[in-house]
Amino acid sequence: MNAGPPAHRPGLGFAFLPLHVLATLQVLGCGNGPSNGADGADVSDVSDLSDVSDLSDVSDVSDVSDVSDVSDVSDVSDLSDVSDGSDGADVSDMAAPLPCDQDQDSDGLADCKEQELGTDPSVADTDTDGTGDGDEVADGTDPLDPSSAGSWQPGYTGYPRLVFGPEDIEALRQRAKAPSWPHDQMLLRVRARAGAAASPPKTDFYDPTYELPRAEAARAKAFTALLDEDEAAADEALQIALGLNWHIEEVGLQSPFYNKTDIHAAEALVNYCETYDYLRGGGFLDDDEVAALEDVIVKLAATFETQATKGPLAFLLMTAQNNHNIKTYASIGIAGITFSHRPEAARWVNRGYTEVHYYLDDFQTTADGGYAEGVAYLNYGAGEALTLLRAVHRFAKGKVLLYRNFYDTRDKQPEVYSLLPDYALSPHLKTIFEWVLRIQMPGGLSPNVDDSGCSPIPSGYLAAFCGDPGFLWHWYMPALELSSYAGVDLAADTFALLPEGMAPMPPDLPLDQLLFEAGDCVFRDGFAHDSTYLLLLGEHGKIRANGQGHEHPDAFQLILAAGGEQLLLDSGYISWEQKDLVSHADNHNLILVDGKGPIDSIFLDVGSDTVLSGFSLDGGLKSCVSSTQYEGAELSRTAVLTPWGVLAVLDRVSSNKPREWKLLWHGNGGGTSGGQFNPLPTGGVWQRNAVQLAAAVAASAGESTRGTVDDYHSFSYGQKLTHTVLQVVAGGQVNAFLSLFAFGAPGAWDSPPAVLAAGDGAVVAALERTGETLYAVGTPGDAPVEVDTPAGTLSTDAPLVLLHFIGSGPCAVSFFGGTFAELADE
Repeated sequence: MNAGPPAHRPGLGFAFLPLHVLATLQVLGCGNGPSNGADGADVSDVSDLSDVSDLSDVSDVSDVSDVSDVSDVSDVSDLSDVSDGSDGADVSDMAAPLPCDQDQDSDGLADCKEQELGTDPSVADTDTDGTGDGDEVADGTDPLDPSSAGSWQPGYTGYPRLVFGPEDIEALRQRAKAPSWPHDQMLLRVRARAGAAASPPKTDFYDPTYELPRAEAARAKAFTALLDEDEAAADEALQIALGLNWHIEEVGLQSPFYNKTDIHAAEALVNYCETYDYLRGGGFLDDDEVAALEDVIVKLAATFETQATKGPLAFLLMTAQNNHNIKTYASIGIAGITFSHRPEAARWVNRGYTEVHYYLDDFQTTADGGYAEGVAYLNYGAGEALTLLRAVHRFAKGKVLLYRNFYDTRDKQPEVYSLLPDYALSPHLKTIFEWVLRIQMPGGLSPNVDDSGCSPIPSGYLAAFCGDPGFLWHWYMPALELSSYAGVDLAADTFALLPEGMAPMPPDLPLDQLLFEAGDCVFRDGFAHDSTYLLLLGEHGKIRANGQGHEHPDAFQLILAAGGEQLLLDSGYISWEQKDLVSHADNHNLILVDGKGPIDSIFLDVGSDTVLSGFSLDGGLKSCVSSTQYEGAELSRTAVLTPWGVLAVLDRVSSNKPREWKLLWHGNGGGTSGGQFNPLPTGGVWQRNAVQLAAAVAASAGESTRGTVDDYHSFSYGQKLTHTVLQVVAGGQVNAFLSLFAFGAPGAWDSPPAVLAAGDGAVVAALERTGETLYAVGTPGDAPVEVDTPAGTLSTDAPLVLLHFIGSGPCAVSFFGGTFAELADE
């Protein structure tokens, strides 16, 4: 079942598209293009696809940022007469009847007939599917429905067509003879896969995990055959593809492959489509081979579509609403573009494009780029999604086209038809992947929150796709190792699309970020692998709810990295089969209320809405607050990162009755982590290599007890390590936990942080080194209090105050929240 109806996303009812309406539409720009639309695509002739000889010349999209924004595509007042594409428009309210002896758009239909049908007499192809209105009437298809045509954009007949065009082949062959770095690395990867022997066909039953590597081998062999003009490699690719098993209908609800079939079938389908694309483009196939290969791949696509929309897989896709849907529908759309001359093509493209557009533009993403399932599953769905968007871009050539929504996996809205721009040119698409750059950990890997490892994104491909050298700069970071994987391996695509000589440039992004809708607060002092980094979460709304099965109940989870090590851990993601070891509230840096955390479920509602506030950069002190509610309690976390290798965290908790509060700190030491953990009377020290994290923790009210337990974590897929968790337990109706951390090389401070006083409504901790002393004071409430400290009496209404002495100089008083903090010397 669905977690809830998706937010309403306006579409366009369609009856009559006047030329002046189409002429006013603008096309989305990818990046920093002008807002006046001067260099945007001309959409006044969206139906004029008769001359498409130049559509193949779009392999380089580095200049697509010069396209203006389209914010008013839904501002079309009279397009609501046809809601399902099956009936003509109600023309009773139109102007005087049009003449029957005039055909102003030369589409073979008299203007009076067009008025009767509801088509546009001034536009030859009203539904923008590439087939003229008159031809559609003659063929018996609906000229108002872009999914009903006998083919999709039939004017384009060249191969290859998905990633690059026929005009690019010779240049790529020359590049392959002496590739420079990093193209040589991409080609090495493709050749390695192409050189491996493929498994024989399996025809006794459909096994998606067996079929996928065969498809990957076929694609790699076909691509290298195209580059090398190698008939033998082409024949190997052909024979593998001809042996594909398309009987997806054999997979039922009880199949052990059920929850893997759609994603692996999608990956296999894309690989086989590209195999066909390269073999056709290289001229390796005679007419019989073209027909035979088309037959088996189309059977695969048709069976997949049936199973995904009407068969057992439909239940999974309606429940998942995530990367499964993106991968499935993108692959079906890619099949439609590959075989655009077939009668299924228009339906496949419309299904694929509208579903991918919905999930990437709306359901799974926020305005500031956050992706609800986390970075790993953004990456996982990207291979198919980007391949589809690239292919549509080549056909649409930046124009706004009409698409039919089938609403296979989402609630049907009154408007079935949508005018959708070329999403490859959308600034939001770039924003989604730029989000990963904004939250990346030191060294470039992404944080392993939710069901994610510390994973890279295919930044080399994205540099070419979006024309942004900031992605290339990210790709060159050593930790990424020029990663090209994104569901479908994009090494070949990156080799083909990345311009030679593109110079990397650091992204124009601030070091410190507050991404409110995405739920991320990031503090850092650089991007190098040994930089200091803090991530505080505050996920709410769809960034939390639409993560569904891949969301963790992690509320105000906090990650700290420094010196090349992740010091305060996120549990990460071992694998789907073992996620139960790492996906619960007690696997995160949270507070348990009577032993429980935020809502903990696999498919339905997960976590609790948590919001960020109080973002501040003041005198080198960086602070933010994350607030939430769960288990009948209110909780807030204030984190302050200092430039001195100190992190102060105040957790305030309250309820309408006394509770047991258990604060958990997961540090990278102990267990099988490769590091050590040493307990201290009021905390402990985790150490890995030459970096340590020392902690002192206490509660402001009542007695607190401390203990440790080992727990699992994973930084990469399949990894399973353990570490030591520091647990601090206190009670009461209202309380506050003060945690003072010192991190860096051993001996950086004279001694670990220590709790000086706790109870009576406040807690005081201290940290000292030669010539420098830091006191932290935490309180649970907002009322003014006086707290005795070694530096004097502190009067404040702030929950957290830092007192910093350097040498014999005056004390610097910094407070976070509240309105005042005053220190009276004793």
